[in-house]
Amino acid sequence: MDTRLTLLGQLESSPWGPLSLRARGSLDSARATVDSLHLEGAGGLADGRLSYDLAGDSLALQLRLDHLDLSRLSTFKGQVDGHLEARGNPQGERY
Repeated sequence: MDTRLTLLGQLESSPWGPLSLRARGSLDSARATVDSLHLEGAGGLADGRLSYDLAGDSLALQLRLDHLDLSRLSTFKGQVDGHLEARGNPQGERY
């Protein structure tokens, strides 16, 4: 069975401030995929995609970060822009 999903949400979270989420993806017997992920919070934006291969226990994440306020996320000050790519095997605890 192939399922398409859309998720919209808003949340007030201290100290990150208001959070807004928009995600669109699919789920089938082999893979969970978020084709479009958009987060607004901590004074900035994060856009990207996420996929998880169930049989291979393989997680892949790609994010573009724009103007995230580090003081809302950590003890650092300033803003961050950048690209983040991560891969891992969550069940095997390899990241």
